[in-house]
Amino acid sequence: MAVDGDRAAIAALQEVATWLGRGTANVVNMLNPEVVILGGALAAVFLAAGDRVRDEAVRTRLAALARAPPTRAPPPGPASPA
Repeated sequence: MAVDGDRAAIAALQEVATWLGRGTANVVNMLNPEVVILGGALAAVFLAAGDRVRDEAVRTRLAALARAPPTRAPPPGPASPA
């Protein structure tokens, strides 16, 4: 696992985080939301590699959208998507 320092797991997590950032940028480019909230498995990726997700989202968004909306995972709890 990535938290245990497994190199393959870390590489896989970084790859998924990169693509999640690109996907987030596409949503921002199309919809210009006030905030992006990632739930379920996407929240787990964001919590583990949020810097990579944010960096890639900022790198690939349209320049006209100079302000990136905050991206976050929902708070834990029974109403939170799994």
